[in-house]
Amino acid sequence: MHVHIDKPAGENLAEFETLLADAKRKHRVVQLAYMYRYNNAVRYARDLAASGALGEIFEIDAVMSTEHSREFREWLRHFRGGAMYVFGCHLIDLVIGFRGRPDAITPFLGKTRHEGVDVYDNTLAVLDYPNGPSTVRVSSVEVNGYGRRQFVVLGTKGSIEIKPFERPTVVTVAKAGGGDIYCDRKEDVELPPMGGRYDELMLDFARCVRGEMENPFGYEHELLVHKATLMASGFEDITW
Repeated sequence: MHVHIDKPAGENLAEFETLLADAKRKHRVVQLAYMYRYNNAVRYARDLAASGALGEIFEIDAVMSTEHSREFREWLRHFRGGAMYVFGCHLIDLVIGFRGRPDAITPFLGKTRHEGVDVYDNTLAVLDYPNGPSTVRVSSVEVNGYGRRQFVVLGTKGSIEIKPFERPTVVTVAKAGGGDIYCDRKEDVELPPMGGRYDELMLDFARCVRGEMENPFGYEHELLVHKATLMASGFEDITW
């Protein structure tokens, strides 16, 4: 059967590899529910990067934090990487989509022990690339963390900042050349309002199942993102 899977794809890498291999052999669609893939601002940034308008991308800074309840943070203890595993996967999906496979990933998994909860709730992953690293940060204890969720792409010809992602979605772009380099030269970008967060994702799933389009996030991408998520969550002995 074709399958849509909530993110991330589980802590057993071998099982996920088997699922993808079976799906590829039988021409079945596998779609992961990474929630920013179809975000209007992310799609705009993806098109901008693909057009060459940003030049060579040399850094991405991605943040997805929240102020979770004690009960929720207790629940996060079920997962080895805590907040990075459950939420960082959304950002890792984007970074790899823009920059490809990193050379290495270094996790920094911290515990604030806020309210006595022993969980990885203050986390960072550094994805190393030949021309500079990208970073993914996730915290479960940040006041107004939702308002500081961001995706910043830096290139040799320009940069784009999405902050926050949603409610509201705010996008600014800065271009190389012209103006005082010691002044803030970014310009606001107006985008059409978003529908439901997952509407386009599910519609694309239906189109792929009906054979109307190729899955834009194929088996290789899904496996790469999941391996990177496990690495960022402190899993060892994961290889590309």
